[in-house]
Amino acid sequence: MSSRADGINSLIGKINTGLNGNDKFVVRERDLIVLWPYLHEEKAHFISAIQEFAKLNGWSVEIENPEIKVTFRRL
Repeated sequence: MSSRADGINSLIGKINTGLNGNDKFVVRERDLIVLWPYLHEEKAHFISAIQEFAKLNGWSVEIENPEIKVTFRRL
């Protein structure tokens, strides 16, 4: 089984590949929940973690509900 760091590095690679030649790349909640699991009442923390992840990697992020749909863009 992969470590959390491997999962994050894999996600970074997918986002960078998806942004290559594109203005944005969308990742759905079901693909992020494995890295940032949460209970319903912890959704604000989940969103904060994704925002921080985006900022650390030089991306802006737009998060939409009801299922979280995360759109990454280069800053």
